[in-house]
Amino acid sequence: MTLPKPIFLPLFSNHYIGVTNNLEKRVWEHINSIDKGSFTYKYNCHKLVCYEVFEDSRLKRLSEMGDPLEKVSGAVDWEIFRPIFFAVFHKEVRGVGGRTPWDYVLMFKILLLQGWYNIADDNTEYMINDRLSFQRFLGLSLGDKVPDAKTIWLFRNTLSKNGADKELFDLFSAQMEVEGVITRNGSLVDASVHDSQAIVDICDERDNAINADSAYVGEKLEEALREKCGDDIVLNINEKGYRNKPLTEEQKASNREKSKTRVRVEHVFGHMTNSMGGMTIRCIGITRARCAIALKNLAYNMSRYAYLLFAKKVPVAA
Repeated sequence: MTLPKPIFLPLFSNHYIGVTNNLEKRVWEHINSIDKGSFTYKYNCHKLVCYEVFEDSRLKRLSEMGDPLEKVSGAVDWEIFRPIFFAVFHKEVRGVGGRTPWDYVLMFKILLLQGWYNIADDNTEYMINDRLSFQRFLGLSLGDKVPDAKTIWLFRNTLSKNGADKELFDLFSAQMEVEGVITRNGSLVDASVHDSQAIVDICDERDNAINADSAYVGEKLEEALREKCGDDIVLNINEKGYRNKPLTEEQKASNREKSKTRVRVEHVFGHMTNSMGGMTIRCIGITRARCAIALKNLAYNMSRYAYLLFAKKVPVAA
């Protein structure tokens, strides 16, 4: 888009002064009267009089210090999620009335921010207004409005009721598989999952090895895993010592070798515990709980993906 040439207007005409980090987009919105409730629409302000381009030294400094949100923003193809949001939220336009809905991807990014920084709905609006890094991640400028707590809650609740949270998680997982980030050579199971049925549920025929701690020993469990994943599945499960029958030195050495692989999943839960507010959630109803878990896991996967991409440990998509 080519910006219109600045013009000069009479002194007593209506003027609007704003701040934006995307001048081309903002001019287009004013010219096309996108926000029917705005000052510019009410007073017919749609001509660009003048503009000044300046560099925000604080944002530049954040980039120099390695803003993690900037890395995630640049690593993820956000438009792949839009069809899911469109299917859930889109409504047939019945007239010119009503407020323009918030951008779906923007709202999705807010849910991810809540997962990364453990922010409640009531505090999210303040945090977005307070942090430049949050605003840049969301594509907002200092003069833009920010969704309130009720709007954020309603967006997440609608996602959960329609099962879209799982669709979002599965879509990004599939994208990582295509790019080779997930190889499905095996599954790693942490001791935080104590239900033996859970390990069976998360594994499938694409896995060729299972790495788990000693909480998962037992003939019945082994039979269930082989039935689900195939007889060729390799079970790298730590052995357990019993009263009057301690582990031999050979068994201890074998457990240490197995743990070198299994310990990687401990890092995931460690990061969630130390940096993402822990693994405890507070929700009313299993549907909302599943949504909260899916979004937190998706947030972790995205941050990890961005790290691997910028560390050049995964190929850059063309």
